Amino acid sequence: MPLQGTRDLITGVGWMATALIGHLSGAFVLRKVDVPSAYARYVADSWTGYIDDLFRYGRDAWRYHVPTESRDRRRLRDLCVRTLDFENHFLGRYRDFLLKELRSDDPEARSLAAKTMKRLPYRDGRLDRAEM
Repeated sequence: MPLQGTRDLITGVGWMATALIGHLSGAFVLRKVDVPSAYARYVADSWTGYIDDLFRYGRDAWRYHVPTESRDRRRLRDLCVRTLDFENHFLGRYRDFLLKELRSDDPEARSLAAKTMKRLPYRDGRLDRAEM
């Protein structure tokens, strides 16, 4: 049985943060360790502290393990609750990006956006109309 931990949580949030960094600034993040500082530098929104906390505790302090101390377990629960909100934030930004791509003059961008939409569970009339 695999060890339970925070690695998948941190990896998923890291990919979403990296996508936002790239989309909003054009910058690349080559190492996971650089995600929090790059997010603070290039995005600097209300999620900056969450990204920093998740990496500082989940990766650095807890070494990807589920903490055993009650204070740390409360902190992890809080981070998990905030993760759902961050995922929804990311998906909203990604939906806006897809809308822009679907209206692009670039046929390759339109095609890729349409293919992506078929794999994602967006239920948004704006996307359905834009895809036509």
